[in-house]
Amino acid sequence: MKADSEGNLYVTGPGGVWVLDPSGKHLGTLEVPEVVANLNWGGPGWSTLFLTASTSLYRVRTNAVGAPVPNMRRGRSRPADPPRTRTAAGREPYP
Repeated sequence: MKADSEGNLYVTGPGGVWVLDPSGKHLGTLEVPEVVANLNWGGPGWSTLFLTASTSLYRVRTNAVGAPVPNMRRGRSRPADPPRTRTAAGREPYP
């Protein structure tokens, strides 16, 4: 399940992805011809919803903007380099 910036919730369910408002009211369903396993926001401006299903990956462009979560970054950035360790003698260990 994921939320958008307005607090609406996107959850996998029968028939596709159900969209619920913050009070739990069902706003509608994004119909998908397969069982949806997972979903996530991405793309320019985080307005594209990516869905993984039984045998396919779907992309749905929306007017909504995905809400950021702590472990995800918006925009392009390279992964951080792993921390460098040193031996007791102050040298870097062999890989």
